[in-house]
Amino acid sequence: MIRVYFDSDVINNIHAGNFPELSDCIVKNRSKLLIPFSQAHIYDKLPSREHDKFWTDIDFISGFTDKKLLNYNKKSKFTRCEIASVREVFEAIDEGMKMRDEFSNFDNIVEFFTNTINELKEGNYGSDSIINQEGLELFNEFQNTVNNIDKDDNNYKDLIQEAMDRTQSIEKDPQVYKEHREAMWQDFRLPSHFCDLDLASAIEQIDEKIQERTDHSNFLEFARVDLKKEEMDDAFLHYIQCYTTLGNIGYHSDKIDVKRGKGFQNHLNDSMHSFFGAHSDYFVVLDKKLKAKTKLLYKVFNIR
Repeated sequence: MIRVYFDSDVINNIHAGNFPELSDCIVKNRSKLLIPFSQAHIYDKLPSREHDKFWTDIDFISGFTDKKLLNYNKKSKFTRCEIASVREVFEAIDEGMKMRDEFSNFDNIVEFFTNTINELKEGNYGSDSIINQEGLELFNEFQNTVNNIDKDDNNYKDLIQEAMDRTQSIEKDPQVYKEHREAMWQDFRLPSHFCDLDLASAIEQIDEKIQERTDHSNFLEFARVDLKKEEMDDAFLHYIQCYTTLGNIGYHSDKIDVKRGKGFQNHLNDSMHSFFGAHSDYFVVLDKKLKAKTKLLYKVFNIR
C-alpha cells in the first residue's frame, strides 16, 4: 500500500469538488492507497465546531481516510496507522482540551493532587501496590512543595498563575501571539533573503547566523534549547519544536491573522501535518510556507 498524507487544505478542496482529476485518480487507485488522517486535521476544524458544517466535514474526512488514523504513541515512541473514527478522536481531543483548561488554574491543580492523595491513602490500589506507594510519595512531595510556596511567599502562586495565563494567551489569542513573535524578532530574526536560498545554502547560512547571534552552534541545538531532558528523545516534540522555531526566527513565517482568529494553533497544526507527512510515502500540500519549512526540515533530518 502507498501511504499518501493530504493536508487539510487539499482535503477541503477535494470535498468542495475543486480537484476532479485528483479525486478521479484517488478513486481509480483506491485499492493501492492508504490515506490517513491525524489529530491535526481535527484541530484544523475546531474553530468551526459550532456550525453544522463541522460534522459534515468531520464525516467526510472519516470516509475519505477510511478511518485510518496516523498517530504518534508517546509511550512506545512509534508512529503508526490505527483504526479510529474521526468522531472518536475528536471526542478524545475535546476531552483533553477541557482538562487542559481546567488545569490552567493553579488552585485546580492543587485540588487534583489533594484528592488523588486522599484516594491513594484510602488504599484503593492496595497497600502493597506500586501505584499506591510511589503515587503517595510523588503527590505528598508536590503537596509539601505547594505548602512551602504558601508559607515562604504569598505572591509566588500568583506569579505561577500569571505565567500559566500568559502561555494560555499566546496559544489562544492571535493578537498576543503576534506581539510575542514580534518581540522575539527584535532579538533575533533571519534576513528575508534566506527564504530564497536553495535548501543546502539556507541550512548552512541559518547555522552561521545562529552561531553569530546566539551561544549555540547550529539550528538543531538552538531549537532544542526549550526542550526538557526527557523530551529530547521524543521524536514528535522534537520535530514540532524545530518546525515552530523556523517560523519564529523568520524562515517562511506564517501570517498571523488576528481578524480571522488564526495564530499559534494554526501554526502548530501545520507542524503536525509536516511531522505526519514525514511518516508517509507522499505528503500532498497546498500551503507554500508549510511546504518550504517541511522541505528544509526533511533535508535536515534526511527524510526522503
